[in-house]
Amino acid sequence: MKQRCYYKKHTNYNHYGGRGIKVCDRWLNSYDNFLADMGERPNGTTLDRKEPSGDYTPQNCEWSNASRQQLNRNVRGTIKLPSGRYGARFKGKYLGTFDTESEAHNVYTFQKEVVLFDKDK
Repeated sequence: MKQRCYYKKHTNYNHYGGRGIKVCDRWLNSYDNFLADMGERPNGTTLDRKEPSGDYTPQNCEWSNASRQQLNRNVRGTIKLPSGRYGARFKGKYLGTFDTESEAHNVYTFQKEVVLFDKDK
């Protein structure tokens, strides 16, 4: 987490620190604070940020399994438009234009959850 945000030579730095994502002050230099806020990592999970553009904070992090993390990935589902607004697209279907990246991401995520839910039936 810290290396991705602060170590410029880390392979994923551009996706984290390079995008301005930080680790909150409470966790930056205290694993004990991180542990107190997040608890031990449950088997089969890794640390996930609920809002992909948000920082690593107690309010924005949770333990998630791989399927859940796929829903939170900031991949080609949202794009910043020249107007400054954000578009959302899923499987070739345009989902709309939104004022914030978070709104676009939420619509994109909802669409993915519907598909995953249908697969699980």
